Amino acid sequence: MIETGSLPKPVWLTEPETLWPAWKLEGAEDKLKALGASAALLRKELTG
Repeated sequence: MIETGSLPKPVWLTEPETLWPAWKLEGAEDKLKALGASAALLRKELTG
């Protein structure tokens, strides 16, 4: 049997353990930019 659902959401973006939480948009853009920069640096490091 296949269960449906969504991927876990980070607590800085939504309320944890809530089926249909409201999004926390204040400050999310800065956090996403930081995550994107971290991913870019890691990618660069791994690919040389």
